[in-house]
Amino acid sequence: MHERNGLIINYRHFVKCNEQGNIGQASYCLAKAIMANPKDVTLRLHRASLHVELGDYQKAAESFEKAKVFTFSLCIKGLMNLI
Repeated sequence: MHERNGLIINYRHFVKCNEQGNIGQASYCLAKAIMANPKDVTLRLHRASLHVELGDYQKAAESFEKAKVFTFSLCIKGLMNLI
């Protein structure tokens, strides 16, 4: 339960900081949220978007690719459970 609370708190802080244009703090809060729930693909996509906002297109591409691979692996695991 503690990890879920950390996820929610850090995600809310991420959204607030991002809306205020404090990208550095938003990135920090997002990293903490990802640590609390590393399987959340949406958080990883937010990270990629932050890299785009910062103009770091190489890291953005890497983050989008990791999110895509992670999503694919989750789909494969789901299919394997059906077999």
